[in-house]
Amino acid sequence: MSDLHDIVDGIVAPLADIAPAERGHARDLRRRRLVLAFVVSMVIVVLAAAATWTVLELTADATRTPVSPRGELACLDLVGGSAGDAAAVLRDKGYLVKWRLVEYQPPDGSAFSASEPRSVPETAIVEDVVGAQDGTVIVLVHGADDAYAPAPRAVPCPE
Repeated sequence: MSDLHDIVDGIVAPLADIAPAERGHARDLRRRRLVLAFVVSMVIVVLAAAATWTVLELTADATRTPVSPRGELACLDLVGGSAGDAAAVLRDKGYLVKWRLVEYQPPDGSAFSASEPRSVPETAIVEDVVGAQDGTVIVLVHGADDAYAPAPRAVPCPE
C-alpha cells in the first residue's frame, strides 16, 4: 500500500504549489460584466443589421420605371388631379395609358372593385400612377362622384 501512497503523493505533489482561486474585487467584476454586455449588444446589432440588409436585398425591385424616384414622371403631381389632365400629360410624353377604375363599396369604402375600361370620365380622380414596361403607364382612378373613395395622397417628390 505504501507504493500506492507514494505514487499518489508523486502525482498530487505539484498541485500543492497552486494557490487557490480568489474572488476578484467587485469593481473588476462589474467592469467585466459591462464589457461582456457591450460585446453581446454589439453582436446583436450587427446581426440585426445584416438580417435587415439581406431582406432588403432579396425583396428590392431594381426595375426602374418612369414613376420611380427621379424618373421622368416622378414629380408631375398627377395624383389627386383629373384623369383628363393626366391622360394629356402622359400622352404628350409618349406613354400609352391603361386605366384601372376603382369603385369603393358602402358602407365605409374599405371594400372595392377594380375594372379595366378602355377609357374613364375626364373628371375621374387619379389615385396612383404605376409604371409598366414598354412605354405603358397604368393609372388608377375613381369616379369624382364616388362618395366612399378616400382622398388621394400624393407622394412627395424627392429633391
